[in-house]
This record gives sequence, C-alpha cells and structure tokens, in this order.
Amino acid sequence: MKRIFTLIAVLGIVVSAMAQRPLVTLSHNGELSFFTSLSAFTEAIDSAQNGDIIYLSEGNFAVTDGELTLKKRLSIVGCGYKSHILADIFISVSEKYMMDAPLFDGVRLHELDFSSSNKDNLGNVEIRKSRIQNLAHPYYAGNNIMVDRCYIENVSSQSSGNNIIYTNSKIGNLDNAYFCAIINCNVGSASCTPLTVTGSIIGNIINPGQYNNSNVFNTCMPRSSTAGINGHLYDKCYFVEESEGSTTNILDENLECTLDLVSLGYLDENGTQVGVYGGDFPFSETPSVPTVDSAKSSVVYDSEANQLKVTISVAPN
Repeated sequence: MKRIFTLIAVLGIVVSAMAQRPLVTLSHNGELSFFTSLSAFTEAIDSAQNGDIIYLSEGNFAVTDGELTLKKRLSIVGCGYKSHILADIFISVSEKYMMDAPLFDGVRLHELDFSSSNKDNLGNVEIRKSRIQNLAHPYYAGNNIMVDRCYIENVSSQSSGNNIIYTNSKIGNLDNAYFCAIINCNVGSASCTPLTVTGSIIGNIINPGQYNNSNVFNTCMPRSSTAGINGHLYDKCYFVEESEGSTTNILDENLECTLDLVSLGYLDENGTQVGVYGGDFPFSETPSVPTVDSAKSSVVYDSEANQLKVTISVAPN
C-alpha cells in the first residue's frame, strides 16, 4: 500500500510538472510531437523537416552555448513576448529558401542575424508580432523580407533596394539603413534614413549620408531638426519642435497627417498592435497549443478495483 501511495505522489508531481514546464510542439504534416525537456527547443529543431511548424508555449527556451544556426525552412510560432528564445539565431541557407509561412510569429528574441544568408537563396521571409533586441540584415542577405507589428530595439541594416520592409512597428534605432521602406512605424533615431517613409514618426536623423537626397516622407511626423537635410522631400508632414516633447504623445486630429493614421487604426496602445503611437508588446495569445491542465488532472487509487485511475486533461494553451 505504501508503494501505491508513493506512486500516486510521483504521478501527481509528473502531471503538475507537465502543466508548468514550457512546452514545444512540432507539427509535421498535421502530426504533433511534444518536447518538454530543458533542451526542448533544440530537440524540436533537430527533429523538424523543411515546412514544419514549431509552436512555443509561454516560457524561456534555451539552446546550447546561446547560439543557434537555423538551416531549415521552418515557421516558429509563440504566444508573444512571454515565449522567449534565449539565443542568438543565425539564418543560414545553402539552397532556395522561399517561405510560405511566417518565419517568426509572436516570439521574443535576443538577436536575429541574416548575415550568413545569400539574397539569391532567401526570400519571402515574414517576421511578425515579435520582440527583437537586435536585428542584423546586411545588404546581401535575403530578398522580400517583411517585418510587421514588431518591437525592435536596434536594427543594423544595409539593405539593397526595397528588399526589407518594416510596417506597423516600433524601432528604437536604425543603424546604416540604406534603401529600405518604413511604413506606419515609430522610429526613435536613424543614422541613415530609408528610401521611403510613410505614415511614421521619426524621432531623430543623424549622419544622413550621401544616399538621402532622394528620400521621400509622406504623412509623417519628423523632428523639425530633420527638415531640409540633403534635399529630403516631404508631403503632408508635421514637423515636431523639440519643445513639444515626445512625438509619441502628440495627437491633434486637425493635423492632416494624423487624420490618415487614425483612419487606418494605427494608434492603439492596447498591446495587440503597434503603430506610430506604439505599444511595446504587439502580441496576441496564439496559437492553440495543447497543454496539460493540472486543475482538471488527477491520480486516484480505487481500493475496490485495486487500480490507479490517472486522468490527464489536455486543454489549448
């Protein structure tokens, strides 16, 4: 009898641990595999095949030595900034890498680096609703990269042509950002401004460089100190004086430039989307990943039948 109750206690602990430990779910052609060890994320990557989807629950996901080189065509989907990948991720592909699903959706990353990729092999990459501390994108790495509804602290980007487009995002600093497009974003500062900026707040422009004489700003709110730099062209823009404080706190519906932004719905700060007025956590609770519900799970000993009855309730995350 003592052994039975010991087993009940152990099973109860296991059920509770399954409910609390971060979960990685690998979907391959609709078949699901679950990983719950401390190296669950790495195990899922190793087991995955091109075209698979990896779902992350809330929690921290570590990798060996803090670095991961991703060579497979995968889609990694989390629950928002609470799905935290504790790694520097390097995208490196040696064959055509045309994505048909977001590469990252609703995750938090320390660093995402495309410098190991070739633009002829990498295309149609989408990163959305994610928080990234550092994003490195050299001019030779990838075509058609879309960054949407993200919060990025720092971007080191030397894009050639409009092969990287930022939309509805909050960006702290753009470093060496040549020839990329910024649409409906809030940019703290840019050392070299993009080719086209639409519906965005630009906090500061420094060292504008030689490529800025053809830049166009449409329905934007730049600092007044940026006016006239190297022949910038402005259309329907409102220049914010330094004395007016933070551009993110200004909302005047009489301004033609902000009227367009209001109508497009980019002013929410409720944490579900990011626009020119921001919200630092542009995430929704997706996807529905099955997890163990410890409140509805139990281990009971039936003395009459001399059996253990184990109930494990699985619910969407």
